[in-house]
Amino acid sequence: MEIIVEYTLLQNFIIDFLIFKTTAKVLRVKCHFIILASILGAIVALISPLFHLSKIGEFLLKMFLAVLLVSITFSYKKFSSFLKIYLTFFFCTFLYGGVCAFFVQTFGQLSTVIILSIIIVTYFVLGYLIKFVNKRKEIEKFCLEVKLLNEGKTCECKGFLDTGNLLSDPITNKPVNLISYKLFRELFNVDITDILTKKIDMKNLKFAHYINLGTVADSSKVLAFEIDKIVVGEKEQEKPVLALCLKNFKSYEMILHNSFA
Repeated sequence: MEIIVEYTLLQNFIIDFLIFKTTAKVLRVKCHFIILASILGAIVALISPLFHLSKIGEFLLKMFLAVLLVSITFSYKKFSSFLKIYLTFFFCTFLYGGVCAFFVQTFGQLSTVIILSIIIVTYFVLGYLIKFVNKRKEIEKFCLEVKLLNEGKTCECKGFLDTGNLLSDPITNKPVNLISYKLFRELFNVDITDILTKKIDMKNLKFAHYINLGTVADSSKVLAFEIDKIVVGEKEQEKPVLALCLKNFKSYEMILHNSFA
């Protein structure tokens, strides 16, 4: 019986610990006294069956315990913040419980070691997904609507505001914005082979020239040129310098200079 009790305590402790960690990752907040809260949650989960509570009693106990554990583990100043943490905590609890229930229903009764392995793998998978979603949100936050105007032609695209882009044209000293081949082709309808072989008719581009892109150790020359105007939100630049970059820009077509920050 001692071994069963120890395993049950360990299982509930690890599950509670990972639920707290997942909640903190989802909301991107810090958690405190997480070990204390996990121990408390594991102890209550272990002894609660001894009281033979009704379904309503079990539900009220879980609700009160969740309030207590969230209050111990997370800091908040407003009720709305507490409610957000509380609901996320419940969501993560049901998520882990749902994963365990799925495997039990599919494969039958599982050992404590297998259950814990499933929980730990779920934690790392969720961690990866949360990191991926947060990274996408960060990118979207800096993605702006851009309008390029040149010789009566207007192109609209998504531009990524890169605060680390301090590239400037060595000839005009103007800030340089990088554009993809797709966007370049919309503006000038130039074939990719002409770009790669540097057989572009420079007369069709305004102030066309090549500039260095990259570090001293890894530098490459890219085609730079001017267009009539660029509009980013409420900001405008007359005769901005653009540079063609053949790298994949993913969900945007342009890397904006720091001057648009």
